[in-house]
Formats: sequence, structure tokens, C-alpha cells
Amino acid sequence: MGGAPEGIDASGRLLDLDAHAILDAIPGVVVVIAADGEVIWVNESMAELTGYSSADLVGTNMVDHLDLEWNPRTLESISYALDTPGMRLPTMLRFFTKHGEPIVMEATANNQIDDPQICGLVAHLRPSDERHLLDGILESFASGDELATTISRLHDVARAETLQAESAVFLLFPGAEGRSVLASSAEVEALSSLAGASAPWLAAAASGLPVVHADLSDLEPAVQAAASACGFSACWSYPICRTGTGDVDAVLVMWRQVEGLPEPTAAMLVERLAKLCALVLERVEHSRELQRAADHDALTGLANRTRFFSAVDDHIARGRDPLGVIYLDLDGFKAINDHWGHAHGDSVLATVADRLRASVRPEDTVARLGGDEFAVACPGAGPDELIRLADRLLAVVRAPITVDGEVLRVGVSIGLASCEAGSRPGDVLVAAADAALLEAKATAKGTWQLSSTVT
Repeated sequence: MGGAPEGIDASGRLLDLDAHAILDAIPGVVVVIAADGEVIWVNESMAELTGYSSADLVGTNMVDHLDLEWNPRTLESISYALDTPGMRLPTMLRFFTKHGEPIVMEATANNQIDDPQICGLVAHLRPSDERHLLDGILESFASGDELATTISRLHDVARAETLQAESAVFLLFPGAEGRSVLASSAEVEALSSLAGASAPWLAAAASGLPVVHADLSDLEPAVQAAASACGFSACWSYPICRTGTGDVDAVLVMWRQVEGLPEPTAAMLVERLAKLCALVLERVEHSRELQRAADHDALTGLANRTRFFSAVDDHIARGRDPLGVIYLDLDGFKAINDHWGHAHGDSVLATVADRLRASVRPEDTVARLGGDEFAVACPGAGPDELIRLADRLLAVVRAPITVDGEVLRVGVSIGLASCEAGSRPGDVLVAAADAALLEAKATAKGTWQLSSTVT
């Protein structure tokens, strides 16, 4: 009782341990490189990581196993380490395995070439794919890549050594490039369509907390069967919360082939991925808001002048269908502004905008060009269709508008113009509609006039 364990003396020092056995047990590769770059010794971890045995590598040049183009400073880093005694800062290398597969490694070198017992550069290599892949998410984020591109980098991290999972990001806000699920594979995307209201990712979204299924027994039978058929045995769902709030914008789901709860390192990595994803989604939302502000009218939410002319030009450039333009100017609006003030005037403009938007076809672009002028780009519309739309717009704009209990009325005069596919430049078509509008206001306000110059 009370004696020291075998191999350790009373003071706790190790006795008679095999140095080579310790080196072979080190997590990561230890390699000794001569001054000319020749490999003179490696530990057993090299075989496990790369497939190369000691006999395969000893006598070869270390540079021959590296991808020098992946990191253009690889050769410079190795030369510096070989020329400079002592410990060097870590560098990133890409090493080719025996089967030709690339592995990103972090290399820390200690130059002991002058030590007669070592006579070489001692380098410790450890896999760094996940760090490299995480950097890829940040690089994609900084480059402003499309959301799907950046999330694909996240999927790469999920597949790597720590998580070994297929993944999906379930988006809870609309309009994310037309997709609600960004999955690492078609199979994972299909799983989302099978789940009902009890789906774990929906539970995570509702609670704002991770929902972890160490096995699939609690999932809906259809989801359980489909997930098992894909080889999955566990499902982890982590909410992606907007920075500084508890609002959940999305859920990150990990489908794993191995049963079990997240180990501490795995949990930390998933949480980090969720935070990175939150930043990515916030950037996308911010970019969308900036874009909307750039091409929409702030008061009415309609397209602005720039967006309207872009829609006209884009349609004409495609040159497939006719294009019609409706140009509108309110009658009696200045009197409302003068008598009731600009707040009432703004309410009238917003109401008119809503009525125009609700009265046109889904494919039409309604814009506020400025002041009380509006326009509509109508793809595929010839003169007859434009006239039907104009009659409808005359009626809806004339209807009474109530603002703060006051019943207000405005009229509208309309100019119409249309052209066959690609037959006129966009500015010519719009100018013709504007001229028709002026003619309508000059002859009888509250009517429409069809241009005869470009139809």
C-alpha cells in the first residue's frame, strides 16, 4: 500500500521508459529532416495519418511530398527553418498521402541540426483541415460570396474529423435565394421534407436551445426510416441566433453515422459553426436591405426610377415579347399637399401605391418615379392589354382615400405606349408613354391616351 506505481519512483519521475515508444505515441506526426531536406526518421503516427510507413519516407526528400502551389511560401518556410536554429512559428502545409489525397497540416519546427544527437530539423505535424476549412468560411464571408457558396464551406467543416457529419441549414426567414434548406447532400435535403411539426430543428427554433437526439428512436417513423437508410444514427439541431438577441434565424442540423451525444470538442465546434452562420446570415440580410434601399422608393416600397428603367431595358434586351409602359400622374395631388400638409400627402401616395400594386399583373413592375408620378412596365402587353389595365387603374385611383378621418380624392391621367420585342430602345418607349400622358392631361384629365408613335 502506498508504493509508487510500476515505472515511477517515489518522487514521481519516469524510469526506464522507451523514448521511441513515447515518440510513436505522440498525437501527431514527428519527423526529423536533414539539412538537405532528406527525411531521416518519422514516428508511427505518420503511417496512421498518411499511409506512409517509416520505410516509405526515410531517404526521400520532404519537399517531394508537399503541394508547393497550395501555399507559395511553403519552400521559403522550410528553407528558413533549416537555416535558423531553434523553434520556429507554426506554418501551414499541404501534404499528399500515399494515395495522393491532400491533407492540410500545421507544422511546428525545431532546428536541432547542430545537436550531434539529433543532427536534423525536428518537425511536429498535426492535421489542420478543420482550421483550414473554418478559415474558408471566413474567406467566403469576407469575399461576399453567395449564401449557398459560404454554407457549402460550412458543410465541409461538418464532414471533417471532429464532427464527421452531413449537415443542413434550415432558414426561417424568407427569400434566401429561393431556398429554405441549404443541405450538404440531396439525401439530407430530402429528410427535411419528411418531418412534420415535431421535427427536432423546429423544436430548436422554437426553444432557442439545442435539441440533441443521441439516436433516432424519438424521431417520426418516416424520418427515422429515411435517416437510417442513409446510414445516420444521431441528429443534433442547434439554433442559429441573431447576434445580441435571442431571435432564431435558422437551425444548423448535424446528421451523424455514429450514435451518441456531442463530445465537448464536437459541441464547441458546432456552436462555433452556428455563430459563424449567424454572421453570414446577418450579412446576407444586410446586403438585401441595402440592395432594396438602392432600387426601391422609401415611402411607397415600389421600385424607384433606376429599378424601373432597369426592368424596361432588361426586358427589351431579352427581345422575346412585346413590352408595354403605363405612365401615370396624379390629378389634384398638389392641392392636398397645400391644404392638408405633406403628412397627408404621403399617406395618399402610399395608398395609391398599394392600389397600383394590387391592380396590375404579377409580372408587372410598378414604380414611383418621383413626386406624384408613377409608371408600370408590362412585359408581353400590347395595346389592348394596356388599355384594360389603364381602365382598371383609373377606377382604383379615383376611389376615396381616408386619412385621419378626412376623405380625400385624387384623379389620375395616364399615358400608354407599347412596342414589339426589341423594336425600340427602352428610353424611347418610356418617352412615348410620357408624351401620351402630357397629351391626356392637356385634353381631358382623368383619362388615358395611347401613343401612336411606337406601337
